[in-house]
Amino acid sequence: MKALYTAIMLACLLGPVAAMGSTPIARFDKETHDFGKVRVGKTVTDEFTLTNQGDAPLAIKALRTSCGCTKAVHGSREVAPHGKTGIACFLDTTGMRAGRVAKTIFVESNDPQRPTIRLTLIADVVRDLTVEPPSLAKELTGYTESVSFPLRVKNASDRPYAITAATTDSHGVTPVLRPDQTLISARSEASFTLELKLERDPSRIFYSGRIALVTDNPLEPALHLRYLVTLKTGR
Repeated sequence: MKALYTAIMLACLLGPVAAMGSTPIARFDKETHDFGKVRVGKTVTDEFTLTNQGDAPLAIKALRTSCGCTKAVHGSREVAPHGKTGIACFLDTTGMRAGRVAKTIFVESNDPQRPTIRLTLIADVVRDLTVEPPSLAKELTGYTESVSFPLRVKNASDRPYAITAATTDSHGVTPVLRPDQTLISARSEASFTLELKLERDPSRIFYSGRIALVTDNPLEPALHLRYLVTLKTGR
């Protein structure tokens, strides 16, 4: 009888302790994926498998990304103990510069030990044409009809390409190429000038936007660069 009483007391005491010790444990099959070489403009995808190694349900609270070029979609918001789900991740390389890039996805859950887990997507972006500099900025003491920027385009491919035009959706700015077309030989580079003609507006203190350099490369039809021209006096 005494032994039975002792067993019942231990069960009563240890039962709540065991329940209190039940927690979710988030574990991924990997936390980094390297896509290798990716042609600019392509969207690549991979899936990370999430396992709940704990004894309580695992709740996925949120998925956040380090930039707009990366997206993530979860399979289930709640994962049962010892259950699994997949998180599909997408990397859009449109407009990226050539070279190695790393983007991050933050997975937030109710795992008390690792409430936020970082998943990393890596790619070596490959492109034929690269423009330097990638952004343009100039400060003027007052209004002027136009401002010019020297540019250089490098061609890493085995065939020649040309810059044929410059366009923008920005109001009050007209881009002009000098010369109007530039040929870049294979495995070479070429220099030219981009002139921005500015529409006069006494109330305006800056001009900003994005320029598209149109090319005859079917895989890279445009090279994009941002510009900012500020006026100290606004006149």
